[in-house]
Amino acid sequence: MEGRDLLKELTAPLDNLLQIAKDFSKTYQNLALSSSTQFLPTPITSLPDGKEKGKFLALDLGGSNLRVGVVELFGEDSGSPGSVSPSSLVTEPDLGLEVPTAPRFRIAPSSAWAIPDYLKSMQAEALFDWVGECIASVIRTYLSQCSEGVAGEIIHDGLPLGVTFSFPMAQSSHTSALLMPMGKGFTFSTTNDLATLLSNAYTKERILSKGGFKLPKVEVVAITNDSISTLLAGGYVHNGNATVGIIVGTGVNATCLCPMGKLGDFKKPTQEADATHVLLNAELSINGTLPPLERYVAKWDRILDMENEKPGFQPLEEMVAGRYLGEIVRLVSLDVLGGEETRLPPRFYKPYAVETKICAEVEGEDRAEKVIDILKSYFCDTGASWDWDTTSATTFTDICKVVSNRAAALVMAATVGILDFNDDLGLYTPRAEQPEEEAGDIIISFTGAVLEKYPYFQERCQRYIEQVIEQLYDEQTLSGMKFNHRRKVRLVEAKDGGIIGAAVLAAMVKAAST
Repeated sequence: MEGRDLLKELTAPLDNLLQIAKDFSKTYQNLALSSSTQFLPTPITSLPDGKEKGKFLALDLGGSNLRVGVVELFGEDSGSPGSVSPSSLVTEPDLGLEVPTAPRFRIAPSSAWAIPDYLKSMQAEALFDWVGECIASVIRTYLSQCSEGVAGEIIHDGLPLGVTFSFPMAQSSHTSALLMPMGKGFTFSTTNDLATLLSNAYTKERILSKGGFKLPKVEVVAITNDSISTLLAGGYVHNGNATVGIIVGTGVNATCLCPMGKLGDFKKPTQEADATHVLLNAELSINGTLPPLERYVAKWDRILDMENEKPGFQPLEEMVAGRYLGEIVRLVSLDVLGGEETRLPPRFYKPYAVETKICAEVEGEDRAEKVIDILKSYFCDTGASWDWDTTSATTFTDICKVVSNRAAALVMAATVGILDFNDDLGLYTPRAEQPEEEAGDIIISFTGAVLEKYPYFQERCQRYIEQVIEQLYDEQTLSGMKFNHRRKVRLVEAKDGGIIGAAVLAAMVKAAST
């Protein structure tokens, strides 16, 4: 079979996105009613209103990186939207550049670290001891930048900590979070309480008290998931006008504010008896979301899954997330570029050796000769029989595009499924109950390196979501529904969403407004 014919297995979902989105919606309804591992309720029953204020320590632990920062929230007293002042600039530690952030907050200081691979296979305590060291490092930097009086106040009063944790967890309160099986290369098998792990690790650092500064107490006041932090950050900046939060980075996830009536009785929070809605941690990546995808799982997806640490655990994530896109490209390349008589560069024969970042770099380059140079440099062809030329470089680029395009389409089908599940589009609202005036855009807050940085990924997502939503409206119109207005959906990046969302939730908890 010719290479381009092989790729049809990856393009098959593109012709059926409307049906896939509807299937996701039905799947979500079942998961919300009955799943104990997905569509998990959180202690949060409202979105921020944009008035939250205060100074917080914030931590964002993701699948690849840890970030810690001190975040100041200014609420609505920070000037007009879109303005950038010296107080709203953050220095990115890895780049040495000042980057404008939203005018309602300031991050200073902050640091980011790649999570060492060896910690992913050790006990949870080892990972969090390292996290404790990183927290202490940022606090020492912050205290060194403060006046003696301010530093003294912080050491005396302590700092409230908001935590974003990008893995499944079971929560019964804002500070009670039990770790569940983690994925993304982590192999922890025991159940651990996140707040206890963090507190114990940081306490060790306080006792050691390196670096010339006495360290303040740190109180864990709020723990939440990455997608929820993304939605809270978007809601804070847009005065609560955000509907869904999505993550497409190392992994994938989503959250939404769900009507309580859609949940099974065993999921409904008992401590918020009067609440009408609750924020859900969808845990989209876990295998309960397989049914809409099952007929579109390609041979390379099956190979990747069988060789994964937890086969069958995260089917959607393995098809769309940054940790896996490069590996899918590698597996496809073995069939399309390689063969029995063709020996590709050695890197193609090592699992996960083709990184997603090289796929992004290739897709972002328009000049064929430059793509060849990139590939020769990355695959270190010296001594190999393979030589990159225009044909092979173009084929590799096409494979990258097909894989990333499928990912964008499936992520948006899953996202439209959430909007449909919640009837955020008003598709099932009788016309008499629809607002007369046109409502504002539906804002979907997003973070994650794939959506933020992968060339053309965000544009593809916006195109696919507009396409599927228009099809949904057309279908309902043909069935007899009438609409005063068709709502538009806009993807909006929640810059620094992990630590801003953690700080916003900490402020909401302090103000008892969750």
